[in-house]
Amino acid sequence: MDSPPPPGVQRHRGATLFVAGGRGMRRATGLGAGLVIGLAVLAGCGQEKQLPTDGQIPTEKEGPRAAPVPTKSERAAEDLVARCVKAATDGHPERLERAKAHAQSAKGTWRWEANNLAPAARHIQAVWPDRTRVTLDFLTGNIKQTQIGLRRTDLWMINLLDTGPVDYTSANLKQEGEIAAVDLIGELWLPMLVPLVDPPTIVFGAEKEKLGIQSADVFRVSVQGCPVFKVWLDEPTGLPKLITYTHAENNATILKQVALGGHKPFAGVLLPTELEFSRNGIPVQKWTITAWDFVDKIDDATFDRPPEKK
Repeated sequence: MDSPPPPGVQRHRGATLFVAGGRGMRRATGLGAGLVIGLAVLAGCGQEKQLPTDGQIPTEKEGPRAAPVPTKSERAAEDLVARCVKAATDGHPERLERAKAHAQSAKGTWRWEANNLAPAARHIQAVWPDRTRVTLDFLTGNIKQTQIGLRRTDLWMINLLDTGPVDYTSANLKQEGEIAAVDLIGELWLPMLVPLVDPPTIVFGAEKEKLGIQSADVFRVSVQGCPVFKVWLDEPTGLPKLITYTHAENNATILKQVALGGHKPFAGVLLPTELEFSRNGIPVQKWTITAWDFVDKIDDATFDRPPEKK
């Protein structure tokens, strides 16, 4: 069990943010997994947008017991992927090519270590497979905004406090970048289906399982450098409803779950607008996506650390 945070520290699950008040210097540190994207759903969504409840989400941890990844995709899993992609693109899988460069806007809530939910907004710019920039705006608290950039596993982060910007430093920055890169696959790219049409991806392990009281088609996804993801499809629509994966973080094993709902068309692709990101069964971030904008190109400099102001 983690030790309690020192005075003046507000700890998020997966991130420790030093936000001491008074005249002392304020400092933000501790990224960890889940800070970069974290997905969830806002309370009060319509019946058609309901996500699996805590009782419906499976709790097994596949990591230590997972079957070996095959050297090539299995036909049964490929058939499920084809059904899913057809449902999402109305039979035009080439539309997913445009999704490889996009901007996303969302609003929602953020769970801090004290277990309170705080309102927040998020904007993402991303280019498949390895560049992402995230801006998080917090409506309450000492940290007003966090800017995060990830190029492959190279990570930078800047926090805007009342006193100005504070650069993030860590002895574990490389490991944190690797964790963030995996979470981006699970929390951003797989809900968009982009890895499923990428040739190096291997899909396998197709079967039917129960998701609550409903039956779901399930398959597993192997992306290089990542743990195995498990994708649960909504049986009536064929669209992804849940993504789970077991991930090692700082000598701990975390079961991560991304629940999806409220699919709507964006540039000819049905994409989720209601998402929930949980760690070991506890929802930690909640977002309603208000826009997915596919773009022809995002300037590569977007993903660079901003120059220091003199």
